[in-house]
Amino acid sequence: MTRLTGNQFWKLRTKHGRDKLFSDAATLLEEAYLYFDWCDRHPIYTVELVKYKGNYEEADVPHERPYTMADLTCYLGVSGSYFRSAKSNLREKIEKGKAVTTEVELLDAMEMIEQVIQSQQISGAMVGLFNPAIVARLNGLADKRDITTNGAPVVHVSVRDQKTEDDLSELDDLL
Repeated sequence: MTRLTGNQFWKLRTKHGRDKLFSDAATLLEEAYLYFDWCDRHPIYTVELVKYKGNYEEADVPHERPYTMADLTCYLGVSGSYFRSAKSNLREKIEKGKAVTTEVELLDAMEMIEQVIQSQQISGAMVGLFNPAIVARLNGLADKRDITTNGAPVVHVSVRDQKTEDDLSELDDLL
């Protein structure tokens, strides 16, 4: 294909760039609610051995399906990085004072969706439906434990002179 010199075809476009996947909060929330509803109606099944009147049988046992950002973004047809960067761009635009009302509402909707997902995961972990360790990792929660001193308190001592430091070192060697 030959290129026409000095062509200005691009000026004939009515818009530039690709369309936003979610231009308003209501559409995004509606899609998220559909995802939540789908999760609620489609539990995860495990096969468990059940004893009944001396007989053992395999039974499909339903378990609540956790809401996750990874599953939501798949359901919405976007990547997790698209969702995160859209949220970051909206936040940046709001901080600069350049956002319109619909963009503020869209960011609020995104944050509310993340809160619903986090709340469902944490509540499920608290009552034993979901693995607490996995939920903690997914939500950036940490269990602060001292794994270096075997429970012994850590004491930091600052000394004023060399003789005191030598005496403390000698005492530490005796212990």
